Amino acid sequence: MAHSYQSEAINPTDEFRILRLKPGAEDDALSGDIITARFGDEVEYEALSYAWGSDVKTRQLSTPRGVLPITEFLASALRCLRRSDDDLLIWADAVCINQGDNQEKNHQVRRIRDIFAGAEMVRVHLGDERDNSELVPGLLEVLTTVDLQKEYNLDPAWDRYTRHIKLLERLKAYDHGPLPALDDPSWRALQTLFRRPWFKRVWVIQEYVVAKDVTFHCGRWSIRSCVLRDALEKLYHDLIMQVYTSKENSDGETVEGIVNSYMSVILLFFLRKSYKNGRELRLVELLQKGRSKLATRSRDHLFALLGLANDAGDPAFDPDYEEPLAMVVRRYASAIVKQGHGAYLLEDAGVVPGAPDCFPSWVPYWTSMSDGQETWRVLGREILSRNVYSAGGEHTSHMSDNNDHTTLTTRASIFDTIAKVGTSGGDRRYITGTAGSEIRESVNRWFDEALAMTSELVVYPTGEPLGAALRRSIIADLCYDDARVSRPSVSMYDRIRRTHGDEELNLEYQNFTHVFAIHRLMRFCITEKGYMGLCSTEARVGDDVYILPGMQTPYTMRRTAGRQDNELRLVGRCYIHGIMDGEALTLPGYEPKDIHNW
Repeated sequence: MAHSYQSEAINPTDEFRILRLKPGAEDDALSGDIITARFGDEVEYEALSYAWGSDVKTRQLSTPRGVLPITEFLASALRCLRRSDDDLLIWADAVCINQGDNQEKNHQVRRIRDIFAGAEMVRVHLGDERDNSELVPGLLEVLTTVDLQKEYNLDPAWDRYTRHIKLLERLKAYDHGPLPALDDPSWRALQTLFRRPWFKRVWVIQEYVVAKDVTFHCGRWSIRSCVLRDALEKLYHDLIMQVYTSKENSDGETVEGIVNSYMSVILLFFLRKSYKNGRELRLVELLQKGRSKLATRSRDHLFALLGLANDAGDPAFDPDYEEPLAMVVRRYASAIVKQGHGAYLLEDAGVVPGAPDCFPSWVPYWTSMSDGQETWRVLGREILSRNVYSAGGEHTSHMSDNNDHTTLTTRASIFDTIAKVGTSGGDRRYITGTAGSEIRESVNRWFDEALAMTSELVVYPTGEPLGAALRRSIIADLCYDDARVSRPSVSMYDRIRRTHGDEELNLEYQNFTHVFAIHRLMRFCITEKGYMGLCSTEARVGDDVYILPGMQTPYTMRRTAGRQDNELRLVGRCYIHGIMDGEALTLPGYEPKDIHNW
């Protein structure tokens, strides 16, 4: 009887293992040897990137040191990549890291970037062929070569969204041409492929981004990453528009899920391009992006992105698989504050229902598992972080945490108290039908509620006409080209309100999705002083609005029985119309004091 594999110890900071996979036919048993290499050695190897799937190990890999149990998905990947006549040197985490040794894992996780960056080729295994996936390579090859403007008579003078509408109309109408019609099964096959587990996992971000070269494998076919990138970048917005304007989405798929699948792939391309171009990536920003991904262990949301961050060299960020999660989370948050990036923390922080106690209100819920609605919330957060506000003026924000990293001390001045909060907004329903129509109806319900809530107001505190203040408040005083709304009479609010038919709806696609993203994050509110604004979906009547020197937006905070007046829960950031450019700093009563968020 074959004996179980016994792992040979390595120096995990200087060495790593590589699998020498023996050649074989497709159905032959898997066999190989696990060798040790040093970082910096001139050894040519490849690296495997895959989604682990089930932890149940039903397959075997035979080695001179014994039989190593492996999962079905890993066995499938190795059979797919195995050569017929020569050994293959390949790194695979489940085989090359001793999964039973947490100390080794702690050190090797820090070297994942070096392992994947040093590989001659990163092989992404997406799984077996199914759901017409064999149609995908042909579609991608055509997409990379087609001249859309020439083939579909697109006027270069059209703006981007008119171009999208016209292209989709012509793809639906043409019965010939280089691209298949929109009802061709190859489009659905591409859409379904992007919903496979690999695209949802947080670990694959680093593995893909740092690689010299990447090839995607699905069953018997493979395609280079550059082909996938070129094809999708050419038609990405058009594919999103097709989902948005579709009259129905079959198979019970949600619009959020479909759009999220495309956005996941585009995020990989964006981060890879940024990394290769030498752009500095802060850990706190990467952690926010990683929230839309999945991980087997909660702490992997923190560890999986260390290699991409330019500011993660501090030992405070070292992985630890034995330390309680609460300590890991607070250790990371404290280190980010000490780096001077506390403002980025607060932008994404606040009270979250169901968050573990290890997350103080000032620490973002980094380990939350994604759902389809995360697409809109991520977009909403990015819209509100475009550096167009300056509620706290040009001051420097001051933040520090206590010794056990449970409390953050900031300087802040109370401005007002929330008197009314709407019920529309933060809607957690999935969109399953005609996306554009559902979004329009949802946004207009939000607008109707805001209008009703302001019916008792007589004058606005700033002297601005009430109607103008409402129109600007409900859209956070932003428009889709990233600029502030300069003329309320032609604001995005007005354009949305007068949109009725499908054709007009399509032309206002960007406006609606922009407002809907904010709508998923926030609710309309009115303060005791009569200011209008948008607050976190978790805000409630009685929460106070605070101005933090140097911060872009105000924040709502909550007093709690049994706590001191300056010991507050951070609820979330908010938009309060009339104080977003530092106006509150000159009003009577502005007096920053130490606030302790817990």
